[in-house]
Amino acid sequence: ARRIDIAKRIEEGIREVMMALSRFPGSVDIILDAYNQVLQEEGRLSDIFSGYIDPDADVPEDETDAPVELDDDDQDERDEDEDEDEDNKDSDSNEEKERGPDPEEARQRFGLIQECLDKYHQAVANNGSVDEIEFAAMALANAFAPIKLSPRFYDLLVERVRDCIDGIRKQERTIMRICTQRAKMPRPVFIKSFPGNEVSQEWLDTLANSDKPYAAAIGRSMPDLQRAQRRLLQIEENTGLTLAEVKEVNRNLSIGEARARR
Repeated sequence: ARRIDIAKRIEEGIREVMMALSRFPGSVDIILDAYNQVLQEEGRLSDIFSGYIDPDADVPEDETDAPVELDDDDQDERDEDEDEDEDNKDSDSNEEKERGPDPEEARQRFGLIQECLDKYHQAVANNGSVDEIEFAAMALANAFAPIKLSPRFYDLLVERVRDCIDGIRKQERTIMRICTQRAKMPRPVFIKSFPGNEVSQEWLDTLANSDKPYAAAIGRSMPDLQRAQRRLLQIEENTGLTLAEVKEVNRNLSIGEARARR
């Protein structure tokens, strides 16, 4: 039972990671492109994914019936049957691994993912309400999350998010270093006022025009601060997400990975 609990927890964690990844632009497109390429080139679906995580499916439990008293002949016969069953199971398992995921089920699942992605893009393009866009994004996440990606594609999608976060942190550290080290702005003051103002020119102007002792130094450092902000704005433009939304994707991804590892 404990092994079953661990297996279910790992699968729940992976589902959470996949739902987070579906929110990061380009993730779903990469997998759909890979799937379509496999179809065109008659490649192997198992290069992309190994199967599905069904949240409603029960993990099969081991037989727990009480043992029945057997005489020696019955025991020998049962041992032979068990050996034969094990051989059959191994054979079935090996065949399944070689075959890979069922192409027809894959066609239905990936067709649904494409349909949900199209509806999401349509909702965004039509300037749908926040609720409409969120509904479409959730439908896409629920369609995408059950796919058990191969390590290659899983790592690729996770790395894209991590690289983006690294880019954000690099520019945020630059802004903090200029403000706290060069301009001598007290670190607690910076930490309190910076969140939510990462790309705000108004915030910089307020600092530079204040009567604080660091105001003049902030003004002199304005070109460097603006350069860092422009790079952050470029990240927002490239992803189509705000910095807060990128960080939320990364946070949910990290929670899912932690759950899968525990």
